[in-house]
Amino acid sequence: MKRYASSPGPKHAPRGFILVLSLLLTVLVALMAIAMLRNVGLLEKKAGNAADKQRAFQAAQSALAFGEWWLSQGHSTQAPVACSTLLTTNASQGAAAPVQICKDPLPLPVTPLTAGMTYTPPNLTVATGGGLDASGNTNYALSPQLYIRSVGYAADGRALFEVTGVGYGGAPTTMAVVQSTFGVTTGTTSLGRL
Repeated sequence: MKRYASSPGPKHAPRGFILVLSLLLTVLVALMAIAMLRNVGLLEKKAGNAADKQRAFQAAQSALAFGEWWLSQGHSTQAPVACSTLLTTNASQGAAAPVQICKDPLPLPVTPLTAGMTYTPPNLTVATGGGLDASGNTNYALSPQLYIRSVGYAADGRALFEVTGVGYGGAPTTMAVVQSTFGVTTGTTSLGRL
């Protein structure tokens, strides 16, 4: 009689390997989910900061446009003064509001400016902390500010002014500064022969 060597039964993988592999995959998926959530939070912060920067820029542009408009309304002949204080005006007061033309260069912009004027246009809500008011309008940390400086005359006789607008977003640390050189021509023109 022939004896056959008994062959061992089917080979099995060590028990628990599948459990360890599934635990590793679960940890890997959890780490990827956490990384994605952190990335979403970072993107939200970036979007909020960009929106706040845009608000500050728009506020600075409104102050700059008001300063240029004010100069074009015949106020460019006002004598420049030493600007040592900050005046306050509102858009509802219009051109009759206290606006001054400064003879001194603008000091380095700080939060807020200490000379020039503040300008609060209609529908701009100023409230510490930013955010939204009850009507859903954006709150600004500070009113926009304006600094107008006389820089002399151009060769063609135009009076030149340096107009600087400073705007703030929802926080006083979100600040935008815009500046233009604005020329005003004054004089008389003959409309006919005598």
